[in-house]
Amino acid sequence: MRASSPNFRTAGWERGSLGRRTGTALWLPLGLIVGLLLIGAVSTGAPSASAPTQKLAPAPWMARPMLVTPGGPTIVTVGISGLPQGTDWSFTVVGNGLNATYYQDNNSTMLHLSNGEYGLTFGDVPGYGHGAYPSNLTVDGVAFNVTVPFQLLPGFYLVTFASVQGLPYGWPWGAELTSSPPGGDHANGYSTLPTLPLAVGNGTYDFRTWDPNGSAPYYAISPTNGSVTVNGANVNVDVNFTYETTYYVTFVERGLASGATFTAKIVSLNVTNYVVSDGPTENASAGFLLANGTYEYVLASTEAGVLPYPQNGTVRVNGSNLPIIWVQFNTTTYPVTFSPTGIPSGTSWWVDLGGETRSSISGGEIVIPETNGSYGFTVGYVDGYAASPSYGTVSVQGAAVNVPITFESSGRGPTLYPVDFTESGLPTGTGWSVDLSGSTNSSSTSMIGFFVANGSLAFSVSSGANYSASPSSGYANVSGGGLQISINFTTTPSLVPIDFTSRDLPSTTLWDVVLTATSSGLTIEMSSTKSATGPSTISFDVSPGTFHYEAKAAGYQESNGTVVAAVGSGPQAVAVSFVAASTPASPSSRSSILAGAYSGVGIAVEVIVAAGVVLMVYQRRTTDRQRSRILVDEMYRSRWARDSSGQLVVEDDPPRRD
Repeated sequence: MRASSPNFRTAGWERGSLGRRTGTALWLPLGLIVGLLLIGAVSTGAPSASAPTQKLAPAPWMARPMLVTPGGPTIVTVGISGLPQGTDWSFTVVGNGLNATYYQDNNSTMLHLSNGEYGLTFGDVPGYGHGAYPSNLTVDGVAFNVTVPFQLLPGFYLVTFASVQGLPYGWPWGAELTSSPPGGDHANGYSTLPTLPLAVGNGTYDFRTWDPNGSAPYYAISPTNGSVTVNGANVNVDVNFTYETTYYVTFVERGLASGATFTAKIVSLNVTNYVVSDGPTENASAGFLLANGTYEYVLASTEAGVLPYPQNGTVRVNGSNLPIIWVQFNTTTYPVTFSPTGIPSGTSWWVDLGGETRSSISGGEIVIPETNGSYGFTVGYVDGYAASPSYGTVSVQGAAVNVPITFESSGRGPTLYPVDFTESGLPTGTGWSVDLSGSTNSSSTSMIGFFVANGSLAFSVSSGANYSASPSSGYANVSGGGLQISINFTTTPSLVPIDFTSRDLPSTTLWDVVLTATSSGLTIEMSSTKSATGPSTISFDVSPGTFHYEAKAAGYQESNGTVVAAVGSGPQAVAVSFVAASTPASPSSRSSILAGAYSGVGIAVEVIVAAGVVLMVYQRRTTDRQRSRILVDEMYRSRWARDSSGQLVVEDDPPRRD
């Protein structure tokens, strides 16, 4: 009995070990199952911050309209017959919240209409009549077609312009017929096809052809104009297209209000670009791609009360992009004319209007342009005369204003004082000139002199090429004495071109270069910021020196550096390479989905580890409780006694005491 006790206890501990092994074998699969369930919850539940919510795009077949879609859009095909390919036609659909006009140059087009009632009208096509068609359409989920026949009217014939070479398919071009003399039939149109038919009656017509697209590549048309006679039969006019390299001509407006439309038109090509301004501080640009040549342009805006400067002009394209042409829009001004009487011709006098001072040394009128508003004025003192009125208020309200000023003798004539301009820095014998309040004197010596009466008289200084004056303008304030004004001339260095050429850009990507001087005294001609599109060249004319540049394009890393412009070294060429910027993937991209999956797996692993720790702690506590129960059971099932020698022994299976 005693010998069996250790075996019993050993067996008890084996049961405990078996319990631990059994617990591990049961709990770990359970933990894995819980972890997998959590992975599913993470992958299908709310995404983590590192895996933003994704909305998958529908499969392509989901976007395809069905022929029968109760309650959904229905395909209605509207077409024509009888019109030559490329002839423009149109139709209008009204009803069920829709009011739209569709312009076409092919045989048919498909509409997706909601169920309901619609009105249908076809536009007139010059020279053609059309057959009957349903003016009311009922859309009820079943697709249907509407085809209208057209027929050339009696007395009309086709003048078909046909591209015989050089023009890619799909490239837009246009033609126009005008009766000669004017007053008869007129027809014009555009086409993206090799032919462009225009219907007119008998007669002689002047025609012109053009490429209305205005973007690269550019195709020159031949002939661009001519004459054609229609006499009871159709006529063909062959047109040839020749590819030409084009260059950027860009007009940029300043000063327009938000929402105003800025228009730039190349007159000889009859091409107009429209741009909507974002406000006075935002610059909207209208650009053209033009082949070498000279072009006349006209600029305008829809904003009332403002005029562009310049309003028109010419540009000459000669193998390179042109610098930006800045267009300043100014509020419309009206002349305020001060008309003197009573002073001799040649008498100097002046007027201050709203803080702006103008003078005249001839005794004639003084004209100051002003916008609408009220302005205070003051007439300057003239020796020997009193002005009436000598001050007052002028109101400008959309029209010119004349203010008569009467001078009366005060008993003595005006006193004249000498004003001498003395120059330094010019080579001996170099000519220069000074304009003092409208009177100009010139000299090749070091001094130019005037005799004037009291007053504040504006002056400006000019000289030959390659010299700049300081000051170049200002005011000579004569008050009871003579003046001497010093003018210093310095050499103006020749400007050096810097050409920035882009690489690795798509043809439609806009890029710009910001050029800044690294030290004072350096000159950048025109604008210090210029823009272009795609692979192209941006040029600056600068004075010799070191400049810093920054080349930027949306979606690409910025490229910057320095460039040195040196006299006599020719154009400085800078190649700008654009590298696509690394941007965070969009939520719908494959990388975002993978990132979300990786994030979900990471969270699931963390949850599994945490669950395993909890289960191990729980199993350990369970094992300890089992061990305690075994020990108590053994203690209960055993009792201690002493043998005959006095040693303690354990008797197994003592009688249980309840």
